[in-house]
Amino acid sequence: MLDELVAQQEKLKHVWPLVTLIVSLFTFGIGVLSGHKLALNRDRRKEFNDVSEPVRLKLLKQIAKMDAGEYFHVVISQDEIFRIADRLGKHDRINHLYREYKESTTDSGLSMHTAPGGKRVVSDFTAAHKAAKNLLSAIPRR
Repeated sequence: MLDELVAQQEKLKHVWPLVTLIVSLFTFGIGVLSGHKLALNRDRRKEFNDVSEPVRLKLLKQIAKMDAGEYFHVVISQDEIFRIADRLGKHDRINHLYREYKESTTDSGLSMHTAPGGKRVVSDFTAAHKAAKNLLSAIPRR
């Protein structure tokens, strides 16, 4: 019995280096592929944050001012929204929320009155506030 075990070990002695090489190459390949996929995801996330961060900052400033009871107008271009929607893949939702935001932040969407001295003042901006919050919630930080 012991002689048989020794004989089997002698036969496998030449196979172990090959098995070790195959396992090493297989695990190396898995590591390369998973590392590449993680790097691509990191790059996509960084690109998205680079595009969305300026818009998020504008919206956050606007919402903070409105929370304090003061209307604050910011300019968010359609191009910025297209870039964000392109990277998010939610074109319909983002574009719909942007249209609502644009409508609620124009003169026709805001309740305005003329103050003494002829200056136009926004008196009710609740729709703009809600639209800004909705648009901000659709642009997540990644």
